[in-house]
This record gives sequence, C-alpha cells and structure tokens, in this order.
Amino acid sequence: MPFSPEVLNRLGPILGGFTLTFAAVYLLRPLVRAWARRIEGGVAGAGTGELEELRARVQELEARELRLVELEERLDFTERLLARQDRRALPDEADTPPEALPAAR
Repeated sequence: MPFSPEVLNRLGPILGGFTLTFAAVYLLRPLVRAWARRIEGGVAGAGTGELEELRARVQELEARELRLVELEERLDFTERLLARQDRRALPDEADTPPEALPAAR
C-alpha cells in the first residue's frame, strides 16, 4: 500500500525530529558524561594518582615555606646581633672617611 503525499508530508518532520534527537543524544553523550563527572567533583584529565601526587607536592611546598620563614627570622636576629656587636667594637673616630687609594695608572 503506497503512502500518499499527504501522509509523507506529515511524517517527514516527525521522522526528521526523531533522527536529529537520536543523533544529538548519541554524539553529545561523552560530553555530558564528562560534564557530570566534573560536577560530581572529579577532575577532568587527572587521574587519582596524579591528584595525590599534586597534594603531596603542595604539602611539601607548604613545609618549605615554613622553613623559609624560620630561616628569615634567624637571619634577621643574626644581623641585629652583629650590628650591635659592631657598634660596641668601633672606636669613637669611626666617623672619619677612609683613606683615599692611589689612582691606578
């Protein structure tokens, strides 16, 4: 039984819509899954091993930062201590300018 042109004109847009919907769902499925994983808290492109490695590195850098602050404090203390000792060791005539060096020929 052949279809009349009227039936084909009515079914054409419906079949086209179903086809486009199926193609869109099939093609966009990986993208939607990746998006869902990212929303759930997963990191796209980074495995759990890489994530743990990055966390360990951040902890190491924080420990180094604390060590650096401690070393800066020790250096400041040492500089203050040396400056105080230098002031005590200088004679009263320390304000005189240094002797001029002979000019190089």
